[in-house]
Amino acid sequence: MDQTAGSNKITLGTSSTPARTGVVRANSDRSIEEIRQNIEQKRSEITDTVDQLGEKLKESFDWRSYVSDHPFVAVGGAALIGFYLTRKLLKPRRSTMEELVETLIRTGRDALVPQRKSMLMTVLGLAGKYAFDQYQKQQQESAEQQQQDEQMQAFQAAYQQLLLQQQAGGQESGPLPGERHRTVGSDF
Repeated sequence: MDQTAGSNKITLGTSSTPARTGVVRANSDRSIEEIRQNIEQKRSEITDTVDQLGEKLKESFDWRSYVSDHPFVAVGGAALIGFYLTRKLLKPRRSTMEELVETLIRTGRDALVPQRKSMLMTVLGLAGKYAFDQYQKQQQESAEQQQQDEQMQAFQAAYQQLLLQQQAGGQESGPLPGERHRTVGSDF
């Protein structure tokens, strides 16, 4: 900001940006010193406000001030915490006999009262049983099919061997398997 002595115009800007010009009234405008004083006053007010907020925040997290402001609530809270910790840390030790009796009672109760299963678990159990039965059935059929294939291969090998024997020894050994004997007097 450039201001020339004795002039009523103030020029704003730098040499690279265009300057704005405005008419300043000498009586209505504040001086630079008044503006600086106003800025310092506002700065000190803001600093005081921040300091006050810091103190209030510090008091809100200070347990001593809370206890002094709310003594009955603090005593009640301390009593509850003490009761809980006492019960948790200093509970009496149970003997082995008591544990054994409790385990037997729990086991008997579990044996007598049937467990309730959800519908989803029942359906999943049935589906699993069906899938396992189908798997066993498929395995059994596969084993039977393999056994039949092995028997068929054994019969074919025996038939081939018999044919080779007949061809080597001539037709004297008898009819081929599956052929019928012709007898005298039969039509076939």
